[in-house]
This record gives sequence, C-alpha cells and structure tokens, in this order.
Amino acid sequence: MLPKVSLITAVKNRAKYIENCMRSVVEQDYPNIEHIVIDGASNDGTLEILEKYRDRIRLYSEADDGPVDAFAKAMEKVTGDIIGFVMSDERYHPGAVEWAVKAFEAHPDAAIIFGDYRVVDEHYDLMYEWKSSPISFTQLLCCEKTIPASASFIRTEALKQQGKLVDVKELIQFNEFGLWVWIAMQHEIRYVPGMVADYMLHSSSFTCTPSFYPKLLQEKEKVIRTALEDPRIPTKMRNLNDRALGGLFYWGAESVIEGAPEQGNAWFARAKRLFSSMLRDLSGAKELALFGAGTEGRIAAAFLEAENITITKIIDNNQALWGTELKGKEVKGADALSGAEFVIVACSRWYEPIARQLESLGFTETDYWRIPVQCLNVRQA
Repeated sequence: MLPKVSLITAVKNRAKYIENCMRSVVEQDYPNIEHIVIDGASNDGTLEILEKYRDRIRLYSEADDGPVDAFAKAMEKVTGDIIGFVMSDERYHPGAVEWAVKAFEAHPDAAIIFGDYRVVDEHYDLMYEWKSSPISFTQLLCCEKTIPASASFIRTEALKQQGKLVDVKELIQFNEFGLWVWIAMQHEIRYVPGMVADYMLHSSSFTCTPSFYPKLLQEKEKVIRTALEDPRIPTKMRNLNDRALGGLFYWGAESVIEGAPEQGNAWFARAKRLFSSMLRDLSGAKELALFGAGTEGRIAAAFLEAENITITKIIDNNQALWGTELKGKEVKGADALSGAEFVIVACSRWYEPIARQLESLGFTETDYWRIPVQCLNVRQA
C-alpha cells in the first residue's frame, strides 16, 4: 500500500490566496493524500472557498490562538506516514508529493526530506529561486543554514515519543526552528534536489515584519541553549555556544537590516562580539587557518589581527595568489592545511565547494566555519 501523506494548512482570512493553495494540492497526482485544513474562524470569504473542496479536505473551523495553535490542532488529526506543510499563501508544484514519497523511499533513514522552492510576490510572480543544499546539525543549530518549511516533509514516526505524537507546542512558539532541531538531534535530515513549492513574500507576512523578529530570536536562543545542554548531542558540540548564538544574531540582523537598520546593526555588533569570543577561545588551543586571501579574506584577516587572534596559515584555491603575502603570512594552496586544527573560511561565494574540499581532507563540521564578513565592519557598541 502506498504511504499516506498528510498535508497541513493553517488559514485565517486568506480569501485572496487560499484557492491557489487548494488547487495545488487537488492537482497533485499522488493518490493517497489527506489534506487537513484548520481555519481560524475566517470571515472574509475564505470558508466559502474551502467549502468548494469539502470532499477533498478535512476542514475544521474555529477560533484559535494563531498559526502554532492551528498547527498543533492539525497534528492531533494526522493519520499519514508523511507530513507536509502548505500554508494558505503557498502552493505546491506539480508532483511535489510524489517527489517526497520517492525521496523517503530512496533515503529510509531520513526523518526530514527537503528540497528547493521559489520565492514569489503576492501576484505569484517570481522574485527568485532558492536552491537549497545539504545541512548538518551544527549548521542548523548555529543558524548558518535553514530548512525551508514550505519545501519540507517529515516522516511521522520521527515525531513520536513512546508511540505518541509529541506535543508540538512544546517545540514551537513562533517558528518551526525548535521542531527541526528536536528532530535533527535524533535523526537524519536529507536534502534532495527538486523544485517543491512557491513561498510568498508580501506585506502581511510575519517574515516581512521587523517587530516579529525579537520574539523569534528569543525563542531560537532558548532552543539553542536547551539543545546544547541535551546529553544526546556529541561532547564535541557542547562548546558551540558562542558560534550558535553569534549565528543567531547574525541571521536576525540580516533579516531586519533593511526595515529596521538600528536593530540590525545592534544584532550585527552582538554577533561580532560572540564570534570574537569564539575565535579567541579557539586560538588559545588550536592552530587556526584562514581560507581565503581575496577581498573577504583581507577583511577577515584585518579583523582577526585587531582581535589579537593568531592565524598560522593563509590558504586560497586561486593559484595566482600563491606566494603573495597577507598580514605577513605567505598564501598557499590547500595542501598546506596539514597541521591546522580549525579553518576560518572567508569565501562566501565558494563556501559549499570549499566545505566539501575540507571534509575530503578530514575536517569535520565542527572544524571549520564561514566567517560572516558583513558584521565585521560594524562598530561594536
């Protein structure tokens, strides 16, 4: 029997968008879908649109306390083997559900499968395509990469404790970050290439509101601190506090800098202090290498020098830079990384291939880190 896929939609007063969301599910060619729709007592015509799909959805309409409350109610009604989330202003691409089922079949140990998505405006016109990439637990916890909820599916079994679904309200307050961390702490997460969904940005989106982010950062900080104290994570990851919190505030700053520049710069400055603390601790115990001698490498090198952080090697893949000097150190190729215990990567454009290169040389995800150059130019408060 084909696995059942439970799709969850939380909606309130989204008459402008809900039809496209519904149609994107109805037009999926996978035959074993249950679509659970939790409506928060809409009064703008949303319910009338949903009634048109009554024979294809499980519809529940009552007042709720917001998206997380609606999501928790939906989770109590799930009967499928796989769970997906398509919000009222999002839509799946044709074949998305079958893609997820096949991905789980190909990767039986994965608890989360995620793919790629398009970011669209309120008219569904393309703003840009987001191509995801593999993500480690360290990168997730340190907010260096994110799992896109609109392009993600979860194996239901991964959400169970002692045979019962976990109470998602214990994991989520404003954002799914706590859910991802809780699952990834125990199970494999897997990126599978494929365009899965459209994610909409518009003025009424939570993610377009700078005032939303302080509460979100508080929630994420709590998740990070709790995870770092959890006995299930490897001992080597317990010292990630400064890196994780620095990554959190850097992510927050990037998210609000255009709409709330004062808040953004304050968070950049806090991230900078945390990263400085992390690197000073490392430099006292390990040989540090800087990977990158171009523009970003020079910025990073100046910052490290100002913070009295000792770099023993300067590395770059560009042979034209080999033999030149940066801060009194000769630039060499990756072969010279022998003996380095931690690598600071200052090449944002080429980070993914450099990460793979480092891993091929025996470095693990806690042995290298991409320095976020943007926050280095922010004056500390």
